[in-house]
Amino acid sequence: MPGRKSRVLRSRKQFVRVQSQGKRFVCPDLVLLVHPNVPSEQKLRRVGLTVSKRVGKAVVRNRVKRRLREIVRLTWESLCDNTD
Repeated sequence: MPGRKSRVLRSRKQFVRVQSQGKRFVCPDLVLLVHPNVPSEQKLRRVGLTVSKRVGKAVVRNRVKRRLREIVRLTWESLCDNTD
């Protein structure tokens, strides 16, 4: 697994691109957006997490993000290459 910085979406521009152009998978508790990487960033699997304020206060949202990060860590190898 590569270093953390290379596998995390950081900038608003990256999140907006995935949100506007990505394929959306929706279930009652989670929305998953998937979009191919831009050509200059080949062979990367990148993940970005956001949790809505509807979920709860900051403590609850941070707990949800920690659990989601652990799920991503455990399933990292099964994620598709070249996707955000």
